[in-house]
Amino acid sequence: MGVLYDYFRMPDNSAVLDLMASTHGGSPLTAGRHISVDVVDAKHIEPAVTLGKLVACALEVPFRLDLMDGDLVWPPGMDESYEGAFVCSVPDLARDGLAGIADEDLRALAARWAQIEELAWSGSVGPTTMLPILTDLVGLARRANGADEHLYFWCSV
Repeated sequence: MGVLYDYFRMPDNSAVLDLMASTHGGSPLTAGRHISVDVVDAKHIEPAVTLGKLVACALEVPFRLDLMDGDLVWPPGMDESYEGAFVCSVPDLARDGLAGIADEDLRALAARWAQIEELAWSGSVGPTTMLPILTDLVGLARRANGADEHLYFWCSV
């Protein structure tokens, strides 16, 4: 099954803590009737490199690891021995970069993103595979930006 990622938007870290209490640390996808969550099931799209390379393309800057440096939000006080799910913030710079991708650029950007080494987990990944997830992530970022909210990711290890 591997490591899974869900990206979602929230007003602030306090709302994330409420969400995690509601789901007992589970995916924001399971919040359902407890808390309304705008979430993208991104499966294996990890933030540091895979999403980071997309953000670098969107911002037209060279990729660097610190581009996606966010803060641990949940669980508070997590240490290196912890082996469960966790939530980190996505920098607002990355949110804004994704939100700023023009609709007419989505297809070309999906083709470029599909070529990165990190997406070769299931053989050749084409732009038609990446376009829906790119479209979903851009939409989420636009909605977060428009609502003055932040992006977060939930990770299950």
